Amino acid sequence: MQDTKGKPLSFIHEMSGTARILFRLFIPFVLGAVFIFVLFLFLNRDVFLLLTGLMAVYFIPPAGKESVIPIAIATGVIPWWLIAPVLAVIDILCALFMVLNFELALKIPFFGTKLMKTIVDNGSSFFEKHPWIKGFSSVGLTIFVIIPLQGTGGLTTPIIGKMIGMPGKNIMLAVIVGSLISCYSIALGSEYVYRLFIYNMWFGILAIILIAAAIIGCWFLWQRNKEKVGKRYYPELMKDNVSSENVSSENVSSESAAEKEAAAQPNEAHPNEKEGER
Repeated sequence: MQDTKGKPLSFIHEMSGTARILFRLFIPFVLGAVFIFVLFLFLNRDVFLLLTGLMAVYFIPPAGKESVIPIAIATGVIPWWLIAPVLAVIDILCALFMVLNFELALKIPFFGTKLMKTIVDNGSSFFEKHPWIKGFSSVGLTIFVIIPLQGTGGLTTPIIGKMIGMPGKNIMLAVIVGSLISCYSIALGSEYVYRLFIYNMWFGILAIILIAAAIIGCWFLWQRNKEKVGKRYYPELMKDNVSSENVSSENVSSESAAEKEAAAQPNEAHPNEKEGER
């Protein structure tokens, strides 16, 4: 048995098996309940109801921080400095649940048996094609969280982190840093666009078009240069990928040659059959 004295949260390791499972299962929900109660104490009723409604919508695909934050600010009721940390806390609590209960989450009906399995299968094939991404480790996972797209939040990110073998504390650090940067960046940008709309509607529309064009441009640049980045910073991983592809192609070619030989055998035996008939 490992000595856990003096380590952070060492009391968790000292619990019995059942108590440890229950603690890991319920602690994210307890922290979430405390957080909502604090919001209830400090916000007026209308703001609290609207905010909790948007928090619930955040869990429903395809909603994400890139859509919930602008909607919250556009209401004129929820300020940017409130919606940003609220969604960041949701991401952090979701990531905490996944890190502490990853194996258990795989057994949850639909979420674990279908949704998580689909993410794991798709992620496995993705990392087989692009193994160099594993080399980015915590920094790459943080960037993944910052990307303002649906599916880059606190539920999906720990699954990706587990797949590339990252420890739980590194996954949590990536989610905390990435989610805070992402939420505050989107909130500040949405606030400025909202003020432009109030000042002049056409200025606001132009700002949205420019932001969308910048995001699309970055995406196309990434698609064009991602393999170059991998070859430059992680050439060994790329060589391994190329060698594995060569091995698989050799296996395919050998199998096709064997199939051709098997197909040719009946044709060779056919003249003998004719002679026997004669």
